[in-house]
Amino acid sequence: MYIYNEKTFQKLFEINLEKIIDKYEEEKAKLEYQNEIKRITDKMAIDLMKSFYSKNKNSIKEIDNDIILLGRDIYLIEFILYDKSYDYKFICEFKNPILEINILPDKTIIVFTEDNIILYNKKNN
Repeated sequence: MYIYNEKTFQKLFEINLEKIIDKYEEEKAKLEYQNEIKRITDKMAIDLMKSFYSKNKNSIKEIDNDIILLGRDIYLIEFILYDKSYDYKFICEFKNPILEINILPDKTIIVFTEDNIILYNKKNN
């Protein structure tokens, strides 16, 4: 994903989504292993999961200036953009891929997955 200045169209920076998701999955797998949860946590299992969810569906919406919400496969990720960098936070991980994200005028976020419609607003964070 590339972030551009909206006035000059100058590319500000590039975000490698695959790298971010891989890092998140590795950290999650380590935590699960440490807690002795019976799940497959090795690299082969992560690759298997990636191939299962390889539909690579994307939905990108700007919530406010410099805040972007990205639905990528089964992950809902929030990006906060700064002048020359960014932060990100995994908001939620779904069981099925995200099909679309919509934002209503009152800032309610609607996430459509293959089997659910989820509403996020200030009341339920």
